[in-house]
Amino acid sequence: MSSVLLSLWLDWAISGPSSSLIQLGQHLIAAKMDSQPYKGDEKIIIAIDLGTTHSAVSFTHAYPGSVVDVRMVTKWPGQPEAAGDSKIPTLVAYKNRAVVACGAEARDYVGDEEYEVAKWFKLHLHPDSMKISDAPPAYGSNETGTPTIEIPPLPTGVNLTQVYVAFLQYMFTCTKTFFETNTPNGVAIWNRLKGDMVIILATPNGWDTAQQGFMKRAAKQAGMVNSDEDADLRIEFVTEGEASVHYALARTHSQTWLRKGAMFAVTDAGGSTVDSTLYECKEVSPKLVLEEVCASECVQNEVASTFDDVSMRTVNSCLKLLRGRKIQHLLLVGGFGESPYLRSRLKDTFSGKGTEVVTVEEPSKKAAAEGATIWYTKQLVVARASRYTIGIDVCPPYDANNRDHVLRRSLIYNDADGRQRIPGEFEIWINKDFKMDQEFRKDYDCRNHYSTKPTSLARFSVEVLAWEGELATKWTNDGSGARLPRMRRLCIVQGDLSPLLPYLTQQNGFNGSKYWCVEYKVIITFGGTKLKARLQWTEGGRTREGPIQVVPDSLA
Repeated sequence: MSSVLLSLWLDWAISGPSSSLIQLGQHLIAAKMDSQPYKGDEKIIIAIDLGTTHSAVSFTHAYPGSVVDVRMVTKWPGQPEAAGDSKIPTLVAYKNRAVVACGAEARDYVGDEEYEVAKWFKLHLHPDSMKISDAPPAYGSNETGTPTIEIPPLPTGVNLTQVYVAFLQYMFTCTKTFFETNTPNGVAIWNRLKGDMVIILATPNGWDTAQQGFMKRAAKQAGMVNSDEDADLRIEFVTEGEASVHYALARTHSQTWLRKGAMFAVTDAGGSTVDSTLYECKEVSPKLVLEEVCASECVQNEVASTFDDVSMRTVNSCLKLLRGRKIQHLLLVGGFGESPYLRSRLKDTFSGKGTEVVTVEEPSKKAAAEGATIWYTKQLVVARASRYTIGIDVCPPYDANNRDHVLRRSLIYNDADGRQRIPGEFEIWINKDFKMDQEFRKDYDCRNHYSTKPTSLARFSVEVLAWEGELATKWTNDGSGARLPRMRRLCIVQGDLSPLLPYLTQQNGFNGSKYWCVEYKVIITFGGTKLKARLQWTEGGRTREGPIQVVPDSLA
């Protein structure tokens, strides 16, 4: 049974104080936070930002006592020798379902009738909650250009997993080559540390367990990890928003404006999404410590014939995130964040509110890729806000005096314990905007009733739900039993309770009924960017625990 990874999605970004727009060049000295020595075990850390139109990879060879030096992969096949550009086109060219080229080399096949090129394929992975329309951003012109109507279909006979496997394999292979040829004794270091290498995947704020599960499977097929268990141990996920805040703070003079108690926002305006997150600075010494203030905003981008629509969407995302809160700084990063037009719109909107828009001028780099490596080594954010309300479907006893129960009386069923029950009540585990720090832990009592003694509990499971509606709900379904539109399955947690079987006893129910009851706890803990879970039960008066496997909701 693999260790549980109930990975939670985090995304954010927006910040800025008052009037003028500050442009900070690419040669600014890194902030003080980057000068602290690394204290962990020696390892290679690789961060991949697979973007809608462009992608990038950063890496570092970290060892105790070293000052972490984050480097970008700047040599890619098909790229001009002197280019040194870390961004590559997110393209995979096919002929008769076979991969012929990726990245810059794949551009040569665009428009050739004998070949099909997969582009903007990241949009196929976006959950419904992120989708505004089917129009992707324009490709090949730094997120500008004429609009398109539909997300381009995948090449004939090729599925989304195959495209991701091909591109991840390409990026990983190129990273290995770059590391070995640009690091002293690089081949020996790579071979010695590759089994414990940390691989960080930067993802949009709106992605969660379904997309993360897809990415882990693709990474395994691409040869980046050896097994599901290996993927659980070595693959980390960070939202593009959180990666970007680490990057922005490392590339600006944050010590000149960041103070304890200060609230600021970060907006990552990328090729397909705008991720906005609000942070509060909890400490500046001896270490910078940040905390998410509320759930982040994440919307899918759409570039029209002018920048008006996407700029307005970005501004509205920021305003919605702030909800009247007063901030002094708004940090703007991402490909579309380089647009002077967007910067001007943000300045016009926020300068009158006492908010200064701060930008980082790194046109050849990907903030999420470099920031993801910084994130892993620095871990500045110690508390994160849940983007959804999370819970499970429970079945309370029917109450004829409860109006909601009466509306659902057609759903009444007779439980093994002799009670009449109503399915569909939403038992909340974690509320939206609830802040989870590194010490977060909650225990949830669960009971299952059986009319006969269970013969197997080897695949015991609980369905975990996410409520994405704006208003609170007490139910997972409507009066007819149909699941509410904004209620979706987040994942299924599975565990093995077989050791409990010998200790089960028959119990007395209502109206003379006899039934069997399985009692257990689901324990949720938080560490880093993942929620982890385990099962706990009692055997003969002794408390036992076991792992849980998290099965993400499948993608269509």
